[in-house]
Amino acid sequence: MDQKADKIHITPLGDHWEIEAESGKTFAHEEDKCEAVKTAEILAQEQGVQSVILHEGDGTTAEIAAPSVD
Repeated sequence: MDQKADKIHITPLGDHWEIEAESGKTFAHEEDKCEAVKTAEILAQEQGVQSVILHEGDGTTAEIAAPSVD
């Protein structure tokens, strides 16, 4: 990626989960929420992003702290 995103978002998309940058650029799709969270955490760690936002289908959100880079 060229630009560092401020946050990575996980959103439901039909029966899949989409992982995307703050800008809306799609990074990946996963079949279940747990895998989407793992993928988003890895991407956040690689890109130095501090948080991941999980959007549930009912409109609620939860912030997940990304693991720090050692």
